[in-house]
Parts: sequence; C-alpha cells; structure tokens
Amino acid sequence: MKNIHLEWIDSYKGILMLMVVVAHILSFTSFHGLGYEEFLSHPFRSMRMPAFFFISGYLLSRKYTDFSGFFGHRFRQIVVPYFIFFLFHYLFWFYITRDSYPNDFTWIDPFIGLLEGKAERISEMQFTMLTAYPLWFVTTLFIAELYFFTTKKIAKNNFQMLILLMFLSLLGFFLSYYLNKADIRPWWNIDIAITASVFYGLGYLVKTNNLINKLEISNNWLKLFLVLLFFTITASMSLTNHTSIAFGKYGNPVLFYIGALSGVLALVFFVQFRLIRENPLLKYFGRNTYLILAFHTLALYFTNYILSNILNYSYVDSLLGSFSYIILLFIIMVLIIEVFNRFLPKILGR
Repeated sequence: MKNIHLEWIDSYKGILMLMVVVAHILSFTSFHGLGYEEFLSHPFRSMRMPAFFFISGYLLSRKYTDFSGFFGHRFRQIVVPYFIFFLFHYLFWFYITRDSYPNDFTWIDPFIGLLEGKAERISEMQFTMLTAYPLWFVTTLFIAELYFFTTKKIAKNNFQMLILLMFLSLLGFFLSYYLNKADIRPWWNIDIAITASVFYGLGYLVKTNNLINKLEISNNWLKLFLVLLFFTITASMSLTNHTSIAFGKYGNPVLFYIGALSGVLALVFFVQFRLIRENPLLKYFGRNTYLILAFHTLALYFTNYILSNILNYSYVDSLLGSFSYIILLFIIMVLIIEVFNRFLPKILGR
C-alpha cells in the first residue's frame, strides 16, 4: 500500500464511522423494531471502537518526543474542539429539546456531564452529555494517547512495548470489571482508556514495523476469503460475548480481544479492494470523522423531525422508507460538515 497510504486510511475510518452512525440509528430510532440490528449492528460491536483506536495509533506522529509538546498539541487538536462542539449541543438542548428531559435536570447539569466526559445515561434515550454523548470517544482517546505516550517512553524496544501492552490489557479489564461491579464510572473514562491504549499501541507498532505493506495481498480471492474469515470471527465473538465499550463492559476478555483484533484485520484486508479503497463516500466520511462523530446525533434528530413531523412520512415500515431515511440523514450530515469546513475550519485546526 505504498502509494495508496492516505486512501486506505480514509476509507478505513469511513467504514468505521458508518458503522457507528448505523448503530446509533438502530439504537435511537424506531428502526430497532425491524430487526436490522441482527445484521447491521450487533455483529460489529466488538470491533468498532477498538478499530478506531487502532487507526488512531497508526496515525500517531513521531514528531513530538517530549510529553508537554505532545500534550499541548493533542489538547488543541481534539480537546478544544470537544468543548466547542459541546456548546452547539447545549444550545440545541436549551432551546429545543430541554422539555423532554426530567424536571430535575437543570441548566448546569450538562456542563457537569461535559467535565465528566463519559457516556452516562439519564434514561434509555437521554444522556448527561445530551446529544453529544458520542464524544465520550474523544475524552477516552485523549487519555489513551497519554497512557501510550508514557508507555512508549518507558519501553526501550518493540518487545518491551508488547509486554507493557499485555499488562495494560489485563489492568484495563480488571479495573473496569471492579468499577462496574461497584457501579463507578470514572471521569474521562480513565479505565476504558487503558484498554483503548492497547489497540492504540498496536496500531503504532503496525505502522512503525511497516506491517500494512507486508499484509498487502494481490490475489482478490484470497483477500475475499480472509475478509470473510475475520468478519465471521468478529461477528461470532460479538454475538456470543456482549460488550459495551463506552461503559467499560468487555464480557469475556479473551473473546473480546479475539473479536476486536479479527475485526481490525478484516478491515485491513477489506480496504485493499480498489472499489472500497477509492470509494468517494467512504473517503469523505473518513476525512471528516470528528465532525460526523460530534454531530450525527443532531442529524438523526432533524431527520426524524423532518420525516415524521413535517412530511408525516412513515419511514420505519418499509425498505423504501429506510433508504429515504438514510439519504436524508446523509444530506443533513454533509450540510453540517460543509458549514464547518467552509466557515469554521479553525475549530479543527485546518
């Protein structure tokens, strides 16, 4: 993949972002009654977020060698937008959806949720971080990067780094297990970030050892076989081992890591197909993952409102309705992306 470096990365991220969007569509709309979860969401729940952390580690720049420089760079790049994006969600909640929340949920509570930086539910459909709840990934990623940067400083070679990552995998599992047992969710997901740093570190090792090029396969039939094999494994692990990474629940740790790593590998081989690697929609989503992560829940709200309240269109009881929903949702997301890219690019450091 020497000459297609950026293309496969964008497509890889684009596929993952679509998986996240589809999962949230099925979880927080009436589509959940149609059984779509069984083949569009549940089979991939073990791999979605680990693969995101993996590709984030793969993209880690070796430019910063001191902790303060790295901290400042990543804080400006992902944490500052985190606070800014939340303000959009807060204004949306304050002026439009506040009445749907419990009466004892005051105007200051969302800011507490912002500082806590975790996906904490108020009810089945409501979160302390409002519609910005997918941004739990951002706080987790930031802390995971700090963990791994420290690990990279301690490790003198790849072998030592692998040993440290194995230790972190055990620590992350036991810490999250006992915290969940005690019904404690730490701020900024400092426990989940330990597990996230394992996948982040693996992504970094894959890049530094040029393993992506070594995994490149020219035979399409072999490629297809490996994609189906690893997707089957990750789907099997997802369906038999219930996980909820946003809440630090991994089920059986062996099955969790098998499912997650199989999913990572499945996507590595999947994006080698030219039609996938060069797909303009996937690349567009991959280049705008932060904006989609931050605002796709708002896009879901507007899509539901337009179809149900303005057009009075029943979109949940037919295949045509499903396609109509997806098309309108994509249009709204593209509009949001283009507004930020054209008029507010500095928020993302562009």
